[in-house]
Amino acid sequence: MSSNENVASAVRGLMKAHTPRLVAKDLAEKIGVSEHTAARKMNGKSKWTTDEVDQAAEWLKVSPLQLMRGLAAQKVAA
Repeated sequence: MSSNENVASAVRGLMKAHTPRLVAKDLAEKIGVSEHTAARKMNGKSKWTTDEVDQAAEWLKVSPLQLMRGLAAQKVAA
């Protein structure tokens, strides 16, 4: 799995686990992209920039490294 896919998977997992559940529109507002682009990033169809990973990590209260390694998604699944 590529780091881009790891980030996408981790972000999806953390957003799904959040109460109330977070959606692409919420992510879009936090990283400064359109809702469509945020959805593509969440699905691994659009690459994440370093700045976007940093912003998403801060918003989701994990480290950027956790997102890049997909560790956040593993925690949610456990």
